Formats: sequence, structure tokens, C-alpha cells
Amino acid sequence: MDDNFGVILHSPRVTNFGTSGAAELCPGSRVVKGFALKVEPYRPRIDNTALNGIAFFCGKALGLLEDDPMYISSKQGRFGSFGPIFNCSTYAVGFSLKSQAYRGSWRDDVAAANLKLICADGEELEGYEEDYDYADAEYTQVQRCPTGRAICGIQTQVEEYQRFGKESLLRTRLIF
Repeated sequence: MDDNFGVILHSPRVTNFGTSGAAELCPGSRVVKGFALKVEPYRPRIDNTALNGIAFFCGKALGLLEDDPMYISSKQGRFGSFGPIFNCSTYAVGFSLKSQAYRGSWRDDVAAANLKLICADGEELEGYEEDYDYADAEYTQVQRCPTGRAICGIQTQVEEYQRFGKESLLRTRLIF
């Protein structure tokens, strides 16, 4: 990864599909204060994609998220829609990605299913309440910034659109 971005937290690699989008950084001295997820709801008997995008909301480390917060995002899949915004009362210092490993040919797998953002005060914000339990999907080990640092950017790896609607967020890199 390019050293111009500073230090990068990587979610553990669960699958190898897809390509990385461009990294985006919060402007100026702003840091990540909240997020929203782009999720395609579970559909029986159809190829599911689950988590297809992440938007981070940037603000000043000390203070409330502004009324009109700026957001950053990296590459996204085409399916689903963004849900509610979840905000730290402080700022983001870590994350854990709920991932599902490759399950083999002709078996439905979603790669990423959810995200937890870890706030400086220890609060954990889970992206959405899942209405379906994807087989073998588990949260990765928490990736955390060094003390005194905050998340200020994002880069995602996304599998491209496939013939039967397959497209999933696979890996996340957070920049601090």
C-alpha cells in the first residue's frame, strides 16, 4: 500500500476475489465519527451479496458530528441501499468486519456481511441488525489504531458484478 496515506489497518483476508477501489481520506484534520452501510437484504433462492458499501462520516475529533457531515467512501457494489447512520460520541479507532470465507463453486457466499466500528470511548457500533445468519460468517479480530490515533480514511476491495448478481465487498483497509 502507498506510504503517502500513513499507517493502514487491514481486515484479515478471507477471500481473494475482486479489486480495490481508490482510497478516500477525510479532509483537513477531520476523522471518522460515524458510518452507514450499503446492504442488500437476504433473498431466499437468489445469489446474495449482503454488504456492498461503506460510507464514513467525517468530523472534528473533539465535538459533535456537524449537521451536514461530509462523507467518504471507496469502491461499492451496485446492489442494496444505505441504512441509518451510526455515530461515535468520540471518534473511530478500530473496526471488525464480519466475513464469510469462500464456500466453493455453486454455493452462495457473501464475503462481507456486516461491520463493527470501535469508538475511542470503547463503544462498539454494529452496522445493522441482521435478519439472516450467513453460514460460517464471523467477525474478524478487531483491528485498532495505536493510542492517540484515529481512523481518517477508507479503501475497499469489491468483487465485480457477476452473471447471476454476485458482487460483494470483500476486504476493507482503514487509514489513520
